[in-house]
Amino acid sequence: MIAIIEALVVLVVAVAVIAWISSPLETLSWYARRGARQTRVAAEEFQAALATAPDADRAPRVFIVYFSGIAAYDDDYVARAERPILKRLQQTFPEITLVEGLYPYAMENRDLVDDRRSSPFWRWVVKRKRSKRWGWLSVTFINLRNIFQVLVSADARYGPVYSAGIAQTTWTHLTREGFLPGIDKLVLIGWSGGAQIASGAAWYLGSAGARLTLLNLGGIYTADPGLERAQKIIHLYGEKDWQCRWMAPVVFPKRRRWARRSTWVNARNEGRLVERMIGPFKHIGPGSYLSSARVPDGRTSSQATSDAIADALVEVGLVTRGAGSSD
Repeated sequence: MIAIIEALVVLVVAVAVIAWISSPLETLSWYARRGARQTRVAAEEFQAALATAPDADRAPRVFIVYFSGIAAYDDDYVARAERPILKRLQQTFPEITLVEGLYPYAMENRDLVDDRRSSPFWRWVVKRKRSKRWGWLSVTFINLRNIFQVLVSADARYGPVYSAGIAQTTWTHLTREGFLPGIDKLVLIGWSGGAQIASGAAWYLGSAGARLTLLNLGGIYTADPGLERAQKIIHLYGEKDWQCRWMAPVVFPKRRRWARRSTWVNARNEGRLVERMIGPFKHIGPGSYLSSARVPDGRTSSQATSDAIADALVEVGLVTRGAGSSD
């Protein structure tokens, strides 16, 4: 038994090292083959839409794009614990347009189980997620793969290319929903590592003229250049979330208060950053933001998190309860 455990540990470490070394290759290969052209076309489409949007005869709407956490493996996949948050958000503000179907851990929305040569392996891994014996190993493989993509996004060498791909994919999803960049308001909600992906995409979307707000829930992200392009940054965190509160500033030193010329510090000094501790939540597991554990006032942690997101959107003037979006 000990030999089996040792072999599994060696396997996990070997896969992690290979995944870490090769993690930027997908980004670089995409950009060299077709990414530069796709990004240029998306930018031209955005600018054309921006030029014509002010003449559109309708009130502004609020579009929310959701970037899921590192457990995601499919563009249609939203973790069971995350779904109630989005459902309550739509019920609280029926006037918003919630954009889903985005896989944030690949530039072209190429999810793990359907759209790549390695998909048979990932389908095999996903099938074992529910296994009592091997489930932990399956989850570890998926999480490690996606964590390394978060690090690619945060890397100053590869991040701009990765973020260009995510931005053009986001733009494609928005156009399908009728988004007008000169009129409508855009909110990128990033949960955990999804916050970094959203922050990177914000550079291109904001630079192109989108009226953009970043809302990070338990966000693990660097002081990305994209923070400069957000009109507001809402940072919601739990009191017991050590990954968000303490690990992220260690891994990403520019998130520290004394970091000079940091986009994070600039946002704080300019009043664009809203930070709020929303409850006694951990990052994952029982007692986390998404759990069914009860908070002192009787709500579940999931309900309290939903309310905190709704309150933050109202506070920054994006929506009003029962009255539609603000101008």
